[in-house]
Amino acid sequence: MTRTTPRSADRSQGLSRRDVLARLGWGGGAISMLGAGPLPDFGELRIEGLPAAQNAAIRLSSNENPYGMCQAARDRLQAEVENANRYPFAWSAPLHGAVARHVGVAESNVALGAGSTEILRMCAVAWSERGVLQAEPTFETLGSYTRKFGNRVVGVPVDAEGRHDLNAMSDRLDEAGVIYICNPSNPASTLLPQSELDAFLDRVPGDKLVIIDEAYHEFVDAPDYHSQVERSVASSNIVVIRTFSKIYGMAGMRVGYVVGPRALVRQLDAHRTEMSIGVISAACATASIEDPDYAADQKRLNLEARSILEAGLERLGRPVWESQTNFVMCDLGRPMMPVNRAMADRGVAVGRLFPALPNGLRISVGTPAQMHRCVDALEAVLA
Repeated sequence: MTRTTPRSADRSQGLSRRDVLARLGWGGGAISMLGAGPLPDFGELRIEGLPAAQNAAIRLSSNENPYGMCQAARDRLQAEVENANRYPFAWSAPLHGAVARHVGVAESNVALGAGSTEILRMCAVAWSERGVLQAEPTFETLGSYTRKFGNRVVGVPVDAEGRHDLNAMSDRLDEAGVIYICNPSNPASTLLPQSELDAFLDRVPGDKLVIIDEAYHEFVDAPDYHSQVERSVASSNIVVIRTFSKIYGMAGMRVGYVVGPRALVRQLDAHRTEMSIGVISAACATASIEDPDYAADQKRLNLEARSILEAGLERLGRPVWESQTNFVMCDLGRPMMPVNRAMADRGVAVGRLFPALPNGLRISVGTPAQMHRCVDALEAVLA
């Protein structure tokens, strides 16, 4: 893992790449993997029946936006309640058009879905019989559906800095017909260097299909980064997936979209559950994507809170990979599951186990106050 401090500080700690991988619990071979200003705080977890300590937990486990939706979306939610008895045809069309305008493509280059999860299922239904090549660890949905359908998943371990190992993936292109790239990566939080990703895509044969998951696109602040939307539309074999679940604070509404060449978009849209996006979800998503300021405000708030978290982890001597998302991946130097449970007992719910990273703890970014509380709890647990 790469620390958030300069590399000279890394060397003073005596941590080589091999040291970090060993502390994360990695072996030497292939690793198998299972599985406008602050708004009100929506980060508290309240679920009937949970033990008291967990029921008061700060929810830092699912990379959700703690501030929720923009005000325009909240207004639309209230206004559209009276239309909940209607089928969503008249609401889906405006959303489809708003998404196309937002990303600068024709509507025929866009298909909608109930979050990126449904779209990844659509990809698996349409294409996974060709086999899927992906990083390990990565977001699990495509691989999970691919396995459920009896098809092959080829996992390539990420490199020492938590990024997709594109050279190793290039060497295994003949093992699968579908390549899945999550960029920025979940759960690693890292971003691929733009020149390396562009060069990799240049190497992919035209008969392979490439799925690029940009769920965390709006959080990126790397100066050389650009989305692959424009390239996908000009291609015959690349699609890009995005979601409203993250920066727009709509994880519970289930809205996402895919952009790509018309032929591939039509293939995927044929496998979408009809009317999977309801009236209220479509209306709120349309309002969110048409808000000119909300995403930028949330990006700023996320960066401020993430900096608090990263500084706290650094003070505790816990390295993290460089994050371009609304979460960090922290090296605990010990198995994470006991720490996960102890954090819950202290009222802080943190991320689940990723088997390829048994010592890695994923912590979502919340409010500044939540970040301070999280670090304090982790300090107590590690002590």
